[in-house]
Amino acid sequence: MKVILPIAQQITDDWPLKSEYLPGWLQICDYVVKNADKLSADFIEINQKSSNGKRAPFPKQFEQHPIYITLWYRYPDLTYQNRFHLLQALLLLCQHEFRILEESYEKDYTSPMHLSARVIRQCAETTHPEKIQELKPLIQALPDAVASMTEYLDFIYTLEDDKDLYKDPIINPIDVLRRMLRYAVEHRGGYNRRHNRAWEAIINREAVREIIVCSEPEDRQGAAFSVEAISMFSQTEKQEEKARLAGCAAGEVKTGVEHVVIQDNTDARSPMAGRSPIAHLRRSREKYKNIAMANQLLANRWDCLTAYELAIFLHEVSNLVRRSRIESDYGHQISNMELAALLTALYWSGSSLDTVIMAKFEEYRADSKQKLDANDLRFLVDTNEWMHGSLRPTYQSNLDSQTKAYVYNTYTRVILPIENNHSNIIRRWVWLIEDERKKIHCKRLFYLDKALDVAKIGYELAIKTFLAKVNRQYKTRLTLTRVANDLMIRLYQYSGDLTEAMIITGRSHHLGAVQLHYSSPSLARLQTVYQATCQQITTSVCQTLNRPLPAASTVKKPVKTDHVSDQYTGGRHYLKHGVVANLVDDLIERFSDTLRFSGCLDYWVELHNDYTLYVAEMLGFASGYRAVSNPLECIHQIDWQTGFCCISDKDNLDYYNARLVWLPVLVREQLLHYQMHCQYLGERLILISPKVARQLLAHGEHLDYRLPFLFLMKPNGRLLKLTPEEIKKQLSDIFKVPCNVNRRYLRNRLREMGCSGEIVNYFLGHWENGEEPFGCYASLSPSEYRSEIEPHLTQIFEEDGWRCIQGFSRTNSSNNQHGR
Repeated sequence: MKVILPIAQQITDDWPLKSEYLPGWLQICDYVVKNADKLSADFIEINQKSSNGKRAPFPKQFEQHPIYITLWYRYPDLTYQNRFHLLQALLLLCQHEFRILEESYEKDYTSPMHLSARVIRQCAETTHPEKIQELKPLIQALPDAVASMTEYLDFIYTLEDDKDLYKDPIINPIDVLRRMLRYAVEHRGGYNRRHNRAWEAIINREAVREIIVCSEPEDRQGAAFSVEAISMFSQTEKQEEKARLAGCAAGEVKTGVEHVVIQDNTDARSPMAGRSPIAHLRRSREKYKNIAMANQLLANRWDCLTAYELAIFLHEVSNLVRRSRIESDYGHQISNMELAALLTALYWSGSSLDTVIMAKFEEYRADSKQKLDANDLRFLVDTNEWMHGSLRPTYQSNLDSQTKAYVYNTYTRVILPIENNHSNIIRRWVWLIEDERKKIHCKRLFYLDKALDVAKIGYELAIKTFLAKVNRQYKTRLTLTRVANDLMIRLYQYSGDLTEAMIITGRSHHLGAVQLHYSSPSLARLQTVYQATCQQITTSVCQTLNRPLPAASTVKKPVKTDHVSDQYTGGRHYLKHGVVANLVDDLIERFSDTLRFSGCLDYWVELHNDYTLYVAEMLGFASGYRAVSNPLECIHQIDWQTGFCCISDKDNLDYYNARLVWLPVLVREQLLHYQMHCQYLGERLILISPKVARQLLAHGEHLDYRLPFLFLMKPNGRLLKLTPEEIKKQLSDIFKVPCNVNRRYLRNRLREMGCSGEIVNYFLGHWENGEEPFGCYASLSPSEYRSEIEPHLTQIFEEDGWRCIQGFSRTNSSNNQHGR
């Protein structure tokens, strides 16, 4: 630094680069280098080695402090050392420019700075001499005299014209240096998610167009068509995912995709297949309406079996048992008893036909495997139960040992006790086939053929023949699809939560795929829903047939040796009761400990960061904020009279998924305390970072999105974005779980308290087309929404022990910084 700073000072007159401001820092660096072995006992990372066994300077620290470590290096060849120092000085100046741009225009230059620092470091990294030799031609070609950044950039452009030099492996380092200098000189680049130029090009369907074949206007005999090549920009996987969510076609965002468009002027056919623009627009709207209607599940509710149809169906299934058990009225290979057992299992398990055909029976629960798939259906003869694997989200993450201590261990099996007498049909069928199955060592309930596709054809034909006969006799409209889906629809109607119906039946549904990631209903809840729904069906059938309710089943009840209320299914990140309360206590204790060391170095930084983390966690566990950077960008998103807050996290540019949440009074008071804390923080920063201080003096009073409402601080007085990665890092010692566990916690706690499934979905922002809570055709009012969610959120906050704490004040006394 003693050599680099004077060189940088010749290029610029910016006062922060003067060397007299850094003597203390230089002394610390010299001490660390000279006493590395002595400090290794306390700082193990000093002596860490790389993967190949070599000891590199500052191992595993480059990603955290790339600029400082790069400036530490010296070029081994003294002949070209001055050129390398000049390159380091330009790196320091570019970083200085990028910091100004990041604070002023909310840009992000992390990627170009990391790449530039890595290239410069590799030029002088003695632990890799082969890399030094590889990049030596670049160092030799660089200028030796001090020049301005603009002149240096012009020289880099000349290197690109040198055909002998601009080739592998030098081509990539030249491009990296050119991009760094160009961004710093021209104030370009640094596009973040909001200002990404390539992202805007995707949204606007922009592309690079090149005419391949065309005819001249004055050429009367030229070609009547033109050929145009359209090449899309190369995109990363994240950008492709953003474009897909925004509605772009897959071919528009794939890397290296080139479309060839042929325009034939002689062909008068319309791309809208002859429809007028108005008709085409109407057609598009009709498709949207059809999707919206389908997502409301209105057709399924209307298509549910009527009480008459259900009574006739179950009555005719019972008649199959009363007839000769060996007769085959509906299939040459399927007896009446087997068909009755198949239809009984199909309806009362709620599973698909494929799952029922491959179902098995077990004598005891202990005989079955501990881990089953959702489509692996079992009938337990001894305890009279249905059992299958728990339906899990499609995306499953491995839980480490530290996370397991904070979350419930999800149960791998769903066990559904059968309370009515329909299981007698299954039991009688098991008694008939038990000896036969023992001979072939198979426990499948239905064994028409080993192959599912072959067996399914025969069973489908028998079922359709049976239902056709019932329809002709009783004037009903029973179908295989309606019979197979009826129980799942009734489970959803009783529960109000589609995910519970999915887990009970083991069948997935596209409208519950997202919710399944966050839902972890207890096994006791699932059994209650299943038994209550079956009881409703039995009562309805008996009333329709004018018969008394059947007596309770005589099969012995299973001995409950475990507590099903403590066994959870579905998602794997449901926090245990008391974990959030411990988090609150730990955060407040950390904040209080920082107050006791008010005279220590960086005290105000640690105090502000601890305070911000507490407010951010409180807001997350009150609103269900997703794991996004800079939550609650502006305090003006809150209505202080009603308590409503508008949230748009992980949303599109059309704000379709923006949602309305209600914040408890405690949260609103805490946000006001935080606003006052930031304003007093600005007074303490006035000499350290004047620009940031001026913004903080009126923090939250104006509609300004340049400075997020919640933010962290660096020891040098600069802002640090509140990102999920940073939150996880700051809380790694007390809260070793993913950052979005607050959404799982809120969903499951609200459902356990009896909150409606639809209200919970609206609260967390889970809806599809046609399910919008406050759309033009929605009947839900915000007041009704608040009246249902308010008591539950208030109770959750009281149980978890959240309370208001104050931060900086005018007097900065401990009396004004207490919890209440």
